[in-house]
Amino acid sequence: MSFVSSYKQNNKVESFLFRFDGINFKKEASSLFPHLNVWALGFYKNSPFVTGQDSSINGLKTEILDYAAGKWVGAPDFPFSNGDRLVIYITLDILLILRISCYATASTDESVFMIGGYTKGSPDVTSRIAEFKNGKWIDGGNLAQARYGHGAITSESKTMIIGGTHNEGTK
Repeated sequence: MSFVSSYKQNNKVESFLFRFDGINFKKEASSLFPHLNVWALGFYKNSPFVTGQDSSINGLKTEILDYAAGKWVGAPDFPFSNGDRLVIYITLDILLILRISCYATASTDESVFMIGGYTKGSPDVTSRIAEFKNGKWIDGGNLAQARYGHGAITSESKTMIIGGTHNEGTK
């Protein structure tokens, strides 16, 4: 499967999924929200799962593709972003902008994990491991080192985190 975000006219972003059956690609329904710089899809109970985007708008939105209905359905927003602060100098208000992107995913039969990622907060890279199970988010602990743009692969009951960048460069 491949998840694609593309700009349309008027700078609106549309995100959609392509499914490959070994011979042909099939375009699935467009997601409800854009998911810019989300480089990994998860699977939750055998359905594609996505959360967040690298944007100040809807940066924590979570969706699951309902194959039977042929559409994406909303799920609880990702709750673990530290975000970035935007100071509005006219009113001196501080607005906290929350986002998550560039994370890795791992899935089990009953849950999906979002591992690390980019939040543009302080620090801008997270070590958080978040689990989505039974329709809600659970804090799954932290990586030994924060990173984004990495990959994850699961074999039997072990997940390995490979590559990516952290606050001190690539490792």
